[in-house]
Amino acid sequence: MLDKIAAGESETILPLIMNDFAAHNVEQHVKTRLTAITDEGVEAVRTTEDGAEEPVKIACDYVVMAVGSGPTRLTWTA
Repeated sequence: MLDKIAAGESETILPLIMNDFAAHNVEQHVKTRLTAITDEGVEAVRTTEDGAEEPVKIACDYVVMAVGSGPTRLTWTA
């Protein structure tokens, strides 16, 4: 779990992303691990500053899975 979103994004693009999120009231839940999706929203576990874990319930209509990607590595064998 990361402590901020878009950690690898450039200093040029990151402010645009954050401004867009603010304009659309997008909440960010960093240091949070999803444990269940329910009809009312999601259940998760948030890691606090002291390293403790606390359960949280987040009401929502949609869940977005944000994952990273890396370069494709091809392995050739002769």
